[in-house]
Amino acid sequence: MISEPDFATILAERRAAAEKTLHPISLEELRALATKLFPDEQHPWAAVFAKFIEEHPLEEALQGEVPEGVAFVYYPVTHRGLWYKCEEGVKGIGPLSENSLKVLSQIVDER
Repeated sequence: MISEPDFATILAERRAAAEKTLHPISLEELRALATKLFPDEQHPWAAVFAKFIEEHPLEEALQGEVPEGVAFVYYPVTHRGLWYKCEEGVKGIGPLSENSLKVLSQIVDER
């Protein structure tokens, strides 16, 4: 019988994936990502995503991915971030949780 991984294992896998994939992303790359994620500017999250990245024009942004096809953008100085999931278009998007922000802050501090 195959058992499901426990919650601690899932969190450890997500952290390892974030550590491995975390990389700087420029404002221009973020703007291109916004266009890719929301080719139809009428999408309810298009303006939110665009506003979020434009609020941090001088701050270094980091991007990464975790399992299940979820990616994120994180601003370490202001300690803010958004996650998004894409599968043939945006399937979900939202602010990073306090737990996620804490883990990302630890990863950045350890570098």
